[in-house]
Amino acid sequence: MKYETVKHRGRTLRIPVDDDGYVPQDALLGRFEEWADKRDHIQADGSTRHDPRQSSRGWKDYTHRSETVLPAKVTPKQAALWWHNPGNCDIEGIDTPGRPKRNTQGHGTKAQRAALAKIPVTAIELEEATVRRNLLQSFTNDELTRLGKARVKIHVYPRTHTAVGTYESRRNLVTVDRKHSIPQTTITHEVVHALRDKDRSRRGILAKSNIPGIEESLTVAEQEARNDSPGFSGYYWDITVFDEKTRRWRGPTNKEAKRMAEEDHKLFTGGRGKGLRGAAAMESVSSNWSKSHIARLSYKSKGKMAVNQATGIYLGIEPVSKAQPRTSKKKAAGGVSVPVSRPTAVAAEKRVPKRVKGQKTVKRTSKLASNKTSKPKVMRTAR
Repeated sequence: MKYETVKHRGRTLRIPVDDDGYVPQDALLGRFEEWADKRDHIQADGSTRHDPRQSSRGWKDYTHRSETVLPAKVTPKQAALWWHNPGNCDIEGIDTPGRPKRNTQGHGTKAQRAALAKIPVTAIELEEATVRRNLLQSFTNDELTRLGKARVKIHVYPRTHTAVGTYESRRNLVTVDRKHSIPQTTITHEVVHALRDKDRSRRGILAKSNIPGIEESLTVAEQEARNDSPGFSGYYWDITVFDEKTRRWRGPTNKEAKRMAEEDHKLFTGGRGKGLRGAAAMESVSSNWSKSHIARLSYKSKGKMAVNQATGIYLGIEPVSKAQPRTSKKKAAGGVSVPVSRPTAVAAEKRVPKRVKGQKTVKRTSKLASNKTSKPKVMRTAR
């Protein structure tokens, strides 16, 4: 990469430059993220002090437009003020929203480009291209056309740490955190939410549910069916597993949560390792959801599993007993292996074992014990 030396307020700045004389977009993004992630201030004595007020300052800067806004294409000299401190002004698309884009050149066939053009994406060009590639990878032309007719739009920007993505039904808006826009997982998850909401041809468990646990569980299931690789959604850390050592239900360890995601991906893709699209993806969810790990999701339900919540709503859904399993060696119905090895999660099938006399159901009090490995920074997606 080439650099240009620029003098600014007595400082010498080395700013990347491309062959056309402009600062590359990835360099601008990198500088903004470096500035946004800085949390410590250097004191007069040389020590550092953590400043909690600096948290989420990337999001704060993006959502507050400066009086001075530089164009998306800037030379090193034009960018010097911003490069020194991105809080001084804004660059369009980097730390303030630009205009929605409909660039489809180079993406698939003519029919695919026509479908993509109906979905506006607010992002810089690099991010827009990634989003459109992921859409083509996970959805059919018909599904993309339905999104366009529903006027669904996508916005990529630096979100807060509460979620890596959202879907807002009233605004027909899908938002994706900038740092999570490259993997297929997040954009697929949020667009599935949109299709479950807007596609009127969907029925039963494939349509939107107003019960949060059911909606998120089935959305993750369809996301796994459509992705080419396991999507380590944060919801896998909200699945209850049975610990054979303590004979109690608890939250999974990091290793167990990841393994459950991997096994679900294998289940929903039929073991082929490549994502499905359209009717094939939906049929896989209909056939396999009740046998999956994600069906045992407990989210905003006071500990009740999604599959058990769905039992009284949808036909053909069998409940999962939360009593202690007879044996951890028994395999799940549908060819799914024992969920996770030692401690073991109960397979997703109906179990009604006899409870030991005088034994009480153990109430789940926390997701992870404080002396165990903490949950990694895998954010859940939210609606």
